[in-house]
This record gives sequence, C-alpha cells and structure tokens, in this order.
Amino acid sequence: MMVLLSLLTLWGCSDRGRETKLWSNLCTGCHDGRTAPTAGRIREKYRSIGEFSVAVGSRGHRCMEILKNDDALIRKVGLEIGLRDRQ
Repeated sequence: MMVLLSLLTLWGCSDRGRETKLWSNLCTGCHDGRTAPTAGRIREKYRSIGEFSVAVGSRGHRCMEILKNDDALIRKVGLEIGLRDRQ
C-alpha cells in the first residue's frame, strides 16, 4: 500500500523539467540487501531489461504487483540501475 501511495504521489507531483529517479525514491526502501536484492545483485542476476521484466512479472513479490503490468516503468527502473536494454 505504501508503494502504491508513493507512486501515485510521485506521478501526481512530477516536475516535467526534472528527471525522477524511481529506484532511489521508491525501491531502495525494500531493496536494501536484506528485504530484497540490491541494484548490484539485480545487475548480477539479470543481464538485460527483458530478463528483469520477465522476473518481475512472474516471480516478483506481491508488493511488486504495481509494476507487473507496466513494462515502461520496469524498463525505466532497469535503465536506472544499469541493466542493458537489449541482450
């Protein structure tokens, strides 16, 4: 629920002149290495945004439901953490 509220707030208050960093604003709270894998661990495990997207859609925790049907958002997060767009 907290993630959903954060995303809605982010989208509603976005400033078009400023790039929003989704990973640092929304993901690092859980992706701390204890609760969920860090960006570095995700980069080690998935070589491309395609692989990452499949994993989020099929194996992601239920708190990731908001991302499961939003390929554009998954792609943006993947690019922010350094995943390649194509393998």
